[in-house]
Amino acid sequence: MKSFLGAALVLLAASSPVLAASALNNDTEVRVLVVTEGSKQEELVIAPGQTVQFCFSSCFVTMPDGDRFALSGNEVIEISGGRARIK
Repeated sequence: MKSFLGAALVLLAASSPVLAASALNNDTEVRVLVVTEGSKQEELVIAPGQTVQFCFSSCFVTMPDGDRFALSGNEVIEISGGRARIK
């Protein structure tokens, strides 16, 4: 019985969705977000019409207009007209 319960917990953990923030670029130009997770910083290049997932835990994001926000990993960012909105 214990092995069945352990296997069920492993299966449940493996099937649970991974939380991540996502960004959708509705502009006709490439947009860049700067993502900082811990001590790692990277530029996230998003092509027109592209949606990307990032920030699988908490992070800071610098938007195309220079604004900086803290994310917990489940937000949706929509970029339109060079401006980003968090939903």
